[in-house]
Amino acid sequence: IGVDDIAEAATPTAADIELGVTLGGATLKMTYGNRHTAAVPAMANPDFMAEVPELTATVGYDIWVKNPLYDEDATAAELEANPEKGHEFIAWAHDDEISLSEDSFEVIKSNPDLLPDVDADRDGARDSAATDGFTLELALTPGTDKMLYTRRVTTPDDEGTPDVDEEVIGWFLGNGSPNEADGSTPKTALDDVDQIAVLDMEYERLTAGVGERDQMATEDARRRYIETRLHRKDQLDERAVFDNEEDAIAQRDKLDCNRDGETAEKLKADLEGDDVAAKTQAEAEVKEDTEGEDACKVTPITRVVREHVPASGGDPMTAAVPAADDDEWAIGVGFAAGGVDIGVGYDSNRMVNMGVASSIGGISTALYYEKPKDAMGANMGINIGMSVAEGTSVNVGVSRGYDEMGMSQRGVGVGMSHDLGGGATFKFGAGRVKGDTAADAGISMSF
Repeated sequence: IGVDDIAEAATPTAADIELGVTLGGATLKMTYGNRHTAAVPAMANPDFMAEVPELTATVGYDIWVKNPLYDEDATAAELEANPEKGHEFIAWAHDDEISLSEDSFEVIKSNPDLLPDVDADRDGARDSAATDGFTLELALTPGTDKMLYTRRVTTPDDEGTPDVDEEVIGWFLGNGSPNEADGSTPKTALDDVDQIAVLDMEYERLTAGVGERDQMATEDARRRYIETRLHRKDQLDERAVFDNEEDAIAQRDKLDCNRDGETAEKLKADLEGDDVAAKTQAEAEVKEDTEGEDACKVTPITRVVREHVPASGGDPMTAAVPAADDDEWAIGVGFAAGGVDIGVGYDSNRMVNMGVASSIGGISTALYYEKPKDAMGANMGINIGMSVAEGTSVNVGVSRGYDEMGMSQRGVGVGMSHDLGGGATFKFGAGRVKGDTAADAGISMSF
């Protein structure tokens, strides 16, 4: 019974026991050992590097307008031919058309002097100044009744003009009546027969020949207009940028994004008024303008100030290893019979081995066989030795087996021993296993 550090993985904690019994020509050996493995707690992994999230900063806000040409089902070939179909929104700039509908593009502008005197204040008196600063535009949208529009765009420096960014007054030509189809009422209805006749004639003159060719030109103008603005998504200096979200929302509220003739800015009076029905209608229209399918959107402009770095080095903590006590044992029997030595063994790892050795007429032979658990095959070898002269012997051995990866390997070796006298012996050996060769030579002394 002894304590050692051979069967132990760490500091010895248990005894190793070996028992040998010789009965006649047979020897029985048994060994037992306990391998104790101490528990290893989980600890911080020194190789672990935590993830560094991306950090962005908002540098401003911009406005994006719904693109009427967007087609979510467009094929790759269609997108190559018409790239504007692949962009759902277009960045807005201050000099843009508020609307991207067809009637925003191929308008026909006439002489402002043709604008009639109108009763803008509905006080029964016509005032020619009511249309000062307006430009006459005739809409050519197919499928609509003849309609005349006047448009006046003002700036803060203008004097004597309404304090608005843009004002549009519409007249329905022919009878000067409101549009009964959708219930809308023009801001000023034209009711003078002579003035209607003049504008009718101007309308017919300017729109003469308008047909399919002109409609195609209108669509092409719109397509070109939108396509020349697609690059704004990558060009911050070519779109309107606001310092804060409130300013961007205020500007968006002035845009008729869904092309219904109303804006959130224009509806403020109804929202703040006492008319419940008007207030309810205004709330619905404002929601459609700001949240509907065709609404403009206000988005933050962000910049990356710190790049994202993924986690690396495995898990943050190493895995805990519980304590273990592995009992290992082996038993073997050896005996001699008729000049032959035989040994057989078995152990707790279910490895079987045996050996046979004999010596006849100066020639010695030894055989070895071993079958480890779960191995691809058995390991075996043979060694033959003989005396070739007085004090000189040689031996040759060959082996076949499998390494820890299950790969087959073969080996061969030779050796010799020569008595030099005086207790000195010269010994030499060489071997080759799996392509690796090793050799050794030396002199042993006995005193």
